[in-house]
Amino acid sequence: MNIIKGINKVKPGIAYVGVASLKDNWLIYFIISILIKAGCDCRLTRILIAPKNADLNRAREMLQSADAIFISGGDVEVGMQVLKEKNMVGFFRDLAKKNKLFIGVCRKYK
Repeated sequence: MNIIKGINKVKPGIAYVGVASLKDNWLIYFIISILIKAGCDCRLTRILIAPKNADLNRAREMLQSADAIFISGGDVEVGMQVLKEKNMVGFFRDLAKKNKLFIGVCRKYK
């Protein structure tokens, strides 16, 4: 968690994007427990993108204001499809170009 500590902020805001693990709602709680065990004193906010009624403008605002973006693994092809369908891929690219910190995890390697 040295990366998160490197943000140099008290309780940095981490935006959790779980579009690749749509059926694994338990995963956010697992990630929170890992962050706590690692001594990360941060605020984790779940960003809803996949639901049909997702407020994508709100999601974009939350992603822009976050100190870092945490993207979980899972079914990466499904996750990318969701991001494409919601026209979010370019937005994530723009955030990366602006040096937004991205953190990711993959639960399996094929």
